[in-house]
Amino acid sequence: MLACGGGFHIHAQCVDAQIVAVSDAKVSASAKPTVDKDGVYEVGGEVIPPKLLHCTEPAYSAQPQKFHISDDSTLSLVVYTDGKPEDIVPVSKIGLGLDENAVTAVKDWRFQPAILNDQPVSTRIQLIVSFHYCENPTDCEIQLAEREALAKLKAFQTGGSSSKSDSGPRRLVETDGVYEEQGSTGTIAGFTFPKMVHHGSFKLTKAARKAKLRGFCILSLVVDAKGTTEDVQVVKPVGMGMDENAVAMLQQSRFKPATLNGEPIALRTDLIVNIGP
Repeated sequence: MLACGGGFHIHAQCVDAQIVAVSDAKVSASAKPTVDKDGVYEVGGEVIPPKLLHCTEPAYSAQPQKFHISDDSTLSLVVYTDGKPEDIVPVSKIGLGLDENAVTAVKDWRFQPAILNDQPVSTRIQLIVSFHYCENPTDCEIQLAEREALAKLKAFQTGGSSSKSDSGPRRLVETDGVYEEQGSTGTIAGFTFPKMVHHGSFKLTKAARKAKLRGFCILSLVVDAKGTTEDVQVVKPVGMGMDENAVAMLQQSRFKPATLNGEPIALRTDLIVNIGP
């Protein structure tokens, strides 16, 4: 956290940086790894992506402070087998010097290299570095949580994949007829994620409105093969009656169900519901 004059705070937190594959194409977990003439691989399939081990905060320059800039800078880079990043180039820019600041900071970052067949390999990746402007440290924490929550909720509603801490290949595990996605690398052949088609009613409680509650709750639920929700449970509560409202909203919601090889299946997953004033 960088505390600045005028009562505002700037947040450019490197530990929240996101590593993404260079290509948007879906890669099967069993697909043959893609490698260029210099021996640099693309993340996906059997190539387990690199992990960030050490980072330094990028500087937030004076000029963007005037405009209260909160945005992401996307960098393309190669992480070599020694964990050092090179060939760092902005591919999606913020401007006002922030992209250059991101490049300067990332030069000093260190990674655990990508792994293929239990051996380190060099990989080209894209890295999203986020800059946040907020009025005080508490607002910074809320802003970061809400940005993450909104991104995950959007991915869920549009049929994107859920994020899991397991860094292995994505796969489906079945228990009593209900599937659950595990892993975070590549895609699952023949699998599509649920998509919300009807949103249940969701309102702030009087207590939440009075307190101007901001935050999010995490819910675990099963979307069955007919697109209805079952066994909705609160994993991380936010309080003031909003967890109960979120449960009721999901019980009223309807989905296009997950499918496996063209057939609808029941899927357990997590959903983050963003709470705002």
